[in-house]
Amino acid sequence: MPDDRELRAAFQAQRAAERERAPGYSRVIAGRGMARRRPRGLLLAGALAVLTLVAVLLLVPSRAARELAAARRVMAWESPTAFLLPASTPPLLDSLPRFGYSVPGSALRALDPGGPLGPSLTRSPGS
Repeated sequence: MPDDRELRAAFQAQRAAERERAPGYSRVIAGRGMARRRPRGLLLAGALAVLTLVAVLLLVPSRAARELAAARRVMAWESPTAFLLPASTPPLLDSLPRFGYSVPGSALRALDPGGPLGPSLTRSPGS
């Protein structure tokens, strides 16, 4: 265990070495101005970050805008075979339909016994 006198002498030597390396009072006070400039740099960096964020938000379309543009493209698309879809509409009926008869010109007329396909098929006696 070192003696108290030896310990004090070691600490005094250490203090003397630090005193030589320590900056003077005027230098410390002058350095305070530099410390005040650091928040300005942080403030400028924050402002730049906010401006970048605003620019990104304004220039990059939002999700709703992208979905709306996609919906418009889908609605404007037309099938290459769209011309095949329109069909002529049948004329309105002049009278109420009756069982066993079809409207003249109807596609169902072929199903009538007296239609263009001839009489209905009858079962042969052996079947």
